[in-house]
Amino acid sequence: MSKTLLYAVVLALSAPVYAAQSEQTTPSEDLHGQFMKLDANHDGVIDRKEAKGDPALKHSFRKLAKNGKLNEKGYDAWKNSQDRKQGS
Repeated sequence: MSKTLLYAVVLALSAPVYAAQSEQTTPSEDLHGQFMKLDANHDGVIDRKEAKGDPALKHSFRKLAKNGKLNEKGYDAWKNSQDRKQGS
């Protein structure tokens, strides 16, 4: 088998593996993406109007955001607590 053919076979077999790995996200990347979707004006915080994009967040927003704004760290903590509650 020629080297060129061997390289082509290896490349063809490795492409699907690479594609599958690149589609996976870590939990923190997933949370960041969720936060960014809610932060419509991209000012780094979720306000009351933006919180309406997530019904559970809308329900808890007043308690979570005393100053009317929720930063990403606060959102992550809230979301992780929601996930733990659902897992119990």
